[in-house]
Amino acid sequence: HTSRITVVASNDRKGAYGLAAAHHMLNHRIYVNIVLAEEEISSEARYYLDIIGQIGAPIISYQEQQNQALQAINGSQLIIDALLGPNAAKERNPFVNECIAYLAQHDHKIISFDVPSGLDGTTGISFPPTIKAFATLSLALPTQAFLSKEGPLLSGQIFLGDIGLPKFLYDKLSLGSRPKFDMYENAIMPFQDYQQD
Repeated sequence: HTSRITVVASNDRKGAYGLAAAHHMLNHRIYVNIVLAEEEISSEARYYLDIIGQIGAPIISYQEQQNQALQAINGSQLIIDALLGPNAAKERNPFVNECIAYLAQHDHKIISFDVPSGLDGTTGISFPPTIKAFATLSLALPTQAFLSKEGPLLSGQIFLGDIGLPKFLYDKLSLGSRPKFDMYENAIMPFQDYQQD
């Protein structure tokens, strides 16, 4: 029984987002593979990993089971990139870097969280290897990268997702900056609509 969706995750916050997404999909009876790029797991990622393990979804270590991990990736119709956050210039775990390089070289349909792995979230500069996403889901607000340098090309279709922040927190950043999530199904808003708002 192979999955049509594989979440490829690191051990940081972005990895935890990917594991949370996998948990939600499993709750909706969508079969998902998990490929972990790193052996060490943060407490944030561990929380979701433990739940996923109890559900019985396949969890594959890229470091220990590389052939199985690549088989899961290649057999999927959709990949969720939960590898590298917006600080693309930071030193990378070599196995995370290998996963990014593999996904960057092959023709996969990829959805990235925040920004595609390898793209700097502030400047829009690519630090190769960098994933070219089919779509990117940014949580709460867009990053500056979506309008800068290589950001628009690498991010694909961009969407903003509501994570339940109250309006007053958005107003502290900029008055009236909260996207009108309530106008969209599943509280996911196309970035182009936010730009026109």
